[in-house]
Amino acid sequence: MSSIKKHLIFLFSSISLLSCKSINKKDIQQNKNSDYSNYYRLVSIADSSYAAGNYNKSFITLDTLFKRVKPLSTPEYREYDTYIRCKHLLGKKITDLEVKLLISKYGVGDNILKADPILDMVLKKKENVNSKYKSLRGEYLKSINLPLREQLLKAVENDQYYRVSYDGDDKFEKMKECDALNEKLLFELFEKGIYPNNSVVGSRFFNNEFLVVETLFMHTADSIRINYFLPKIKQFIKKGQCFTPNLYAQMVDQFHVYNKEPQIYGSFGTLEVSKEKYAEYNQNRKKASIGLNPIEFDIWMLGSLYSK
Repeated sequence: MSSIKKHLIFLFSSISLLSCKSINKKDIQQNKNSDYSNYYRLVSIADSSYAAGNYNKSFITLDTLFKRVKPLSTPEYREYDTYIRCKHLLGKKITDLEVKLLISKYGVGDNILKADPILDMVLKKKENVNSKYKSLRGEYLKSINLPLREQLLKAVENDQYYRVSYDGDDKFEKMKECDALNEKLLFELFEKGIYPNNSVVGSRFFNNEFLVVETLFMHTADSIRINYFLPKIKQFIKKGQCFTPNLYAQMVDQFHVYNKEPQIYGSFGTLEVSKEKYAEYNQNRKKASIGLNPIEFDIWMLGSLYSK
């Protein structure tokens, strides 16, 4: 299997359940004081509502949520884009500031506009904003750390090279050396309070390059993973800085599997998980309080990818 496909499988396995159940106001209330613990699940519900053509439900969910916390525009959903689309489709007023933020903060560029006729139409209707597109795009490019992105791209490239392509007798030693360097890079970022999400280093697909920084976390050493990275990642998730809560579950489960212990969340080797374990894993996922998906969705998504 190609490294790109492996990355895509990792990416899609972190998407939240496309649930159609009703929104509980208490769920949204939990996001006060910039706590994003439940944000990801609610965004998933808004996304599934939009996909089902229920634009009003999607809008209400996002509008209520965004009044509690700032939108993140996660890479799986780009929920701020969906919010603007819903407003357009429902005939609601879209302000110049909202469209400016779409470009300058949430990174909507030419590639997205070409693929999204609704957003493209919204921008063109805002002639005053459209005329400033290049300037707004420039603001976005200045806001992301491109040197750090290049550093992370190189780190992932090396990670995959020694695991996939390199076949020297010292393969294992080279992998360990590479992992140690990447671990140091991640540690230094965390010590500065930085999680390299798409707001920091740009979207996963940017300038014709594909970056899934989460790959690096899966190759951290046991001790520092358990005692440092996992607690930090959980904090970043709740603060709305780590946009992929399933990373936490995968790091925990991989650790247990590699140490011949039972999984906690069923996120590692998910397609082989016994149905009898679903209830246990879902309960543990809920207890984690970081917006983890029910396991049934992970299985469905992974099955769809493997069948293609």
